[in-house]
Amino acid sequence: MRKLIAVLLLSATLPLVFAAEPVRDWTWSESTCSATGNWLTYKGTASVVFTGSSLVAELHEKEMGMGLRHRIDGKVSRGKVKAVLSTMNTDSGDVLMTGKYSRKALKEFAETPVFEYIALTEGCSFIGLTRTTGVAK
Repeated sequence: MRKLIAVLLLSATLPLVFAAEPVRDWTWSESTCSATGNWLTYKGTASVVFTGSSLVAELHEKEMGMGLRHRIDGKVSRGKVKAVLSTMNTDSGDVLMTGKYSRKALKEFAETPVFEYIALTEGCSFIGLTRTTGVAK
């Protein structure tokens, strides 16, 4: 009986782990709290995988010609996301910026058209991701 319960529990949790698929067509914005409060909006390709306990985002800028690649590695714990953002130059592979980010509140990813990854760092730089098309799996 215990083996049957263990098998049922395992089979119920496996789809949660493997059901996460990359979601594409995102835009992302970045602000550094400049005097004018300017936002930079990057357009390119993005792959976002959110399983409920972890978030991995790969952002590849294509339009502005800066050749930047952002990677966000996040973990969800007690309703909060803690993540590290790395910004790299795709030409040289150099890591240009690394910061630790946290989010105020976690929203249900699959139910909202906008996934607000509002991240604050030691300064006042923050990043926001907005899904423009596609549905979270």
